[in-house]
Amino acid sequence: MIASVFLTSACNLACKYCYQGTHENGRTISRETMDQLLDFLLQHIERNEEKNIMIVLHGGEPLLAFDELRYLIDKARAIIPSAYFSMTTNGTYLTPEMETYLQKELAYLSLSIDGSEASHDRFRLFATGKGTWKKVSAAARRLLLSFPELRARMTIRSENVDNLLHDIIELIEIGFTSISPVPDYFDAGWNEDTLKKLEQQCQEIIKWKGATNCQVDIGFIEDAIRARKYSVCSGLKSTLSIDSEGNIYPCTYLVGNPLMVAGHVKYGINPDKRWDILCKGEQPNPDCIGCSRYEYCPGTRCKLINQLMTGEFDRPSPVLCHIENVKYRSGVFSKRLQLERR
Repeated sequence: MIASVFLTSACNLACKYCYQGTHENGRTISRETMDQLLDFLLQHIERNEEKNIMIVLHGGEPLLAFDELRYLIDKARAIIPSAYFSMTTNGTYLTPEMETYLQKELAYLSLSIDGSEASHDRFRLFATGKGTWKKVSAAARRLLLSFPELRARMTIRSENVDNLLHDIIELIEIGFTSISPVPDYFDAGWNEDTLKKLEQQCQEIIKWKGATNCQVDIGFIEDAIRARKYSVCSGLKSTLSIDSEGNIYPCTYLVGNPLMVAGHVKYGINPDKRWDILCKGEQPNPDCIGCSRYEYCPGTRCKLINQLMTGEFDRPSPVLCHIENVKYRSGVFSKRLQLERR
């Protein structure tokens, strides 16, 4: 089971593409809410017979709520012994004390970094407008000493897509062995030209990996090659998200959307809301029936994301559909190259 907990909506950055917006003075979770949250999670995993639970710490920037982060982890250790923790940070607020604690307590850590200085500083800025790459890249080099499997979490935008291979190489040179490039589906700049650039870059990355025998895990590319089938959405069952006020949502994309609140940690999940959400996950997408990617596409699995992007549960975003096709063709391209090398 995965539970995403938003410790705070505050952030010390003003990233241009942030889906949460700018929250310099956002709300931070209270100890009362954290106590209620842990009681709720314990009951939830027992009711659903879950053996383990990963608690993913989110923000804003979660390290702005470091005292709350420590309280939650330390108390969870006593209440839910099977719990383990992961976190994503922007890397600009780290102190030696924080690094020591995180090294001891986290199973996984991700750092938001978009590649080269030019690509990163195009969007990931301090509130003053100054770029953050120098500070983030320095944090990455320190963290990689204690977290060798530190993951680089990249956001792929239409404006920087033609630098994707270059940006990935930059991250590998810093020392990353796990890179997760994630397309921004909400970017209005995706069109025939920029999607073509995305596909070209994917092919260049695949060729470069083969030529250099690079063993770095590059998420988007590996997903294209593996082509795993999706199961039906498990929101509010084996995955859920909780905001800093204790409201419960099916997934992280929906946090902050009042229409998607399914309960509160003090009272639990509303069974009618849960049933409604799970039923929507079972509904087919009429426009997608017959597509060979039907069982592999998030557009047929994530009905709530469809509603968020298109206003209809059973109609996926055209951008998401095109990016999935890029992923599919990239997988075919990779397999063809492998056959040619034999």
